[in-house]
Amino acid sequence: MTTGPAVTFGYQQRGLEDWRQSGCLHVEFWCLACPHMVRVHIERLIGKVGTSTPFVDLARKARCSACGRRGCHVQPADPPKPGHSDYTLWLIAEVVRRKDFIMLAEMELREME
Repeated sequence: MTTGPAVTFGYQQRGLEDWRQSGCLHVEFWCLACPHMVRVHIERLIGKVGTSTPFVDLARKARCSACGRRGCHVQPADPPKPGHSDYTLWLIAEVVRRKDFIMLAEMELREME
C-alpha cells in the first residue's frame, strides 16, 4: 500500500493513471543496449502493474525482448495520428479532458472576482 506519490531523485513521479488521464494511450520502452523499441498500450500496462506505478519503476524492471538486457528508457508515446485506429478514441478523450479543464478554470476565475 502506498501513502502518496513516489519521489525519485527529488522529483514526484507520475503514476500510469496520471498519464492516462493526461491523454497518453501508449508507452514506449527504448532499450539502452540496442536500438529496440516497443510500444505498449497503457491499459495493458495498468492491468499488469497497476495505476500508481511510475515510469521510473517500469524502466528499472523492464527487460528487452530483443537482447535480454534489463533496464530501459520509458516515455509516453506521441498521440495517434489521424487515420490510426486509436485516433478517434484519443480525440474524444482530449475533448472531454479539455472541457473539464475549461470548466474548472472558469469556476476558479469567478471565485477570484
